[in-house]
Amino acid sequence: MRDIAAKIHSIAAQGKHLALYVSPRFDFLPIEAQRYDEPLLPYGRLILDATEPYLGAIVFDLAAYAQFGAAGTVALERSIRLFSETTLTIIDGPLVDPAYAAVLDDLSFGPDAITITGDLWDTLVPNARMIVTTGRGFRGVERCDLNIGDATFKLAGSALLEAARSLDFRESLGTAAAAFLGR
Repeated sequence: MRDIAAKIHSIAAQGKHLALYVSPRFDFLPIEAQRYDEPLLPYGRLILDATEPYLGAIVFDLAAYAQFGAAGTVALERSIRLFSETTLTIIDGPLVDPAYAAVLDDLSFGPDAITITGDLWDTLVPNARMIVTTGRGFRGVERCDLNIGDATFKLAGSALLEAARSLDFRESLGTAAAAFLGR
């Protein structure tokens, strides 16, 4: 079992308070990612490169990745692995059935945390790796505080990623992330 509290503390101590909600749509992927047959993992690499100094948590929209079929779910798993060394990884369902807790397993997607509904929380053994949300999770939220453990992250919705779409996505996103955090 991984020590999520220690990971959260380490990330917060580094001053990485940005949380990004990633809900990919092909028509909003940057040109640098669209040129690949399977663009979602290159998209993740672009996000990591641009936001690494600020990024403390990344929230993946499960439904958005699933819309790409098998390639999307593989990209989600690989993206979680890509970000997991330096960033808190979260899958946003929100999940409504106890069987979905299996996605926390390292043999499955292996994120640090998942979002669940309040109703599901009542049926599970409380777990620091589960974040209770409303029925729709973080979809549609463009700015909010995300309190996880003893850290507070500033969650930026998918509009931040879409606004950074330009000929130089990395530079635009890095600038937008810094501005979002007031730096």
